[in-house]
Amino acid sequence: MNCEDCREQVELVVKGKRVLIDKCISPIIDALNKSDTIRTSSSCCGHGKSKASFIAMIGDAYLFFEIDLMTPLETWEKYRPLHEKMLQENK
Repeated sequence: MNCEDCREQVELVVKGKRVLIDKCISPIIDALNKSDTIRTSSSCCGHGKSKASFIAMIGDAYLFFEIDLMTPLETWEKYRPLHEKMLQENK
């Protein structure tokens, strides 16, 4: 999953709202938003000029993340249950 000059966007439904996401990072953003504890508020693939990034609301905090587009989606998916467990333990 790498993007040199991504101009395509896809429509996703994020927490009931239709949004446009850069196509090359849409699988990651979609997977994150399927969690009950994470909601992304913006994202960008970097368009070959910078790292891909997104802002996510986790609990009451907004956090900025840069991501490696070469990381397989399966890697991101395997961390979701661990993250949700950590959030439940810290309530």
